[in-house]
Amino acid sequence: MKSLQASEDAYLLPHDGRPELFKVYKRRWVVLLCFCLCNAANALVWITFSPISDQVEAKFNISSTWVNMLSLVFMIVFVPITFPSAWLLDHLGLWFGVMVGAVFTMVGAWVRVFGEWNFWPVFGGQVLAAIGQPFILNAVPLLAANYFPRVGIGFVLPPLLTDEPDDIPFMLMIQAIIASACSVFVLFCPSKPPLPPSAGTAREELAFLPSVKAVVLNHNFWILCVEFGCGLGAFNTLATVINQLYEPYGYTNTESGILGLLVVVCGIIGSGIEGGLVDYTHRYKLFIWATLLCATGSLVGMTLLLERGYFVWQCLVSAGLGFFMTPILPLTLELAVEITYPVGEATVTGMLMVSGQLVGIGLIFLFNWMIDNHYYHESGWVATGLTGFSCAVMLLFTGRLKRREHEAAENARGDAINA
Repeated sequence: MKSLQASEDAYLLPHDGRPELFKVYKRRWVVLLCFCLCNAANALVWITFSPISDQVEAKFNISSTWVNMLSLVFMIVFVPITFPSAWLLDHLGLWFGVMVGAVFTMVGAWVRVFGEWNFWPVFGGQVLAAIGQPFILNAVPLLAANYFPRVGIGFVLPPLLTDEPDDIPFMLMIQAIIASACSVFVLFCPSKPPLPPSAGTAREELAFLPSVKAVVLNHNFWILCVEFGCGLGAFNTLATVINQLYEPYGYTNTESGILGLLVVVCGIIGSGIEGGLVDYTHRYKLFIWATLLCATGSLVGMTLLLERGYFVWQCLVSAGLGFFMTPILPLTLELAVEITYPVGEATVTGMLMVSGQLVGIGLIFLFNWMIDNHYYHESGWVATGLTGFSCAVMLLFTGRLKRREHEAAENARGDAINA
């Protein structure tokens, strides 16, 4: 006899000697939509200036280094803010944490509007939005854990709204309105459902400092840090310098934006497909390794086809890069949560994301120097090498899926008692 059914999507399992009710809510899709809008608003602010770097330089009379700083500041700020954001998310809940991130994003977007006269309000707005980013990104596995058993517009909107440097203030106003509208949706998201969706979510979490200690002592987590850090660092760096990388070969801002959009759209598709396959097979290591290998091949193609005459081929390569590289991020985050269970999701995510931000900081400075010295192809090979290195490192991973093991044990106990 299966576990006792309490309703259409609810069921009873014993927990610490007493029955506990679990339920998967249909409203999770609404919560997911609200979170995606908030995440998209923050990503829109982050990546605003990368597809139009040449116009930003002309508008504010600044160097490419300062244009890159508008993106780099997100990675720098992420490191010190991630730990308080993780604590807040794990202890005060999903709604409160994401609301903090949404407010910082919205305020930062409006502060940038004053950049019509000066560069520094724009930079200040980026800093404010950057403070909000950890509260949003660190909530990803927490959202999945609470409701389930992350930018394309940022690449395409700036080139469409800015034909010349004087159009930048109008673009910033439009983005501020979008960020405000997206942030409003968070008001309608509950922090967590009345009943947890599974036994893995219904556990008692470790306190913050013991959680950090448990993660630090897990050697498989450090393997994921290297794999994830190199992958995310390369991805964020390419997103930051995409226009500077293609512009010397005659690509327009719109074409660079299209390539970036393809990465994101195909990344969403790839994440859905590969996420479903992993959820069915539980073969995290195999799928992460395979996607890293394919992403490395896509980067080889991107680097070899940088010349202007290969735009159609670049579109295909960008689509492949997004399809294979983007899923690596959520899959690794979920795997890290699995192997560190019962540590809180936000704590694990925050520590893992820091590795990607640190690699990204170093890479952007390196790429800025390489592009200034016309080492365009060499920049592509650096990104390719890092992704290939991540692929090799993943072979060393031997972690156990502790959360799934716990849920399987609880389900087995429930079946035995209810039989």
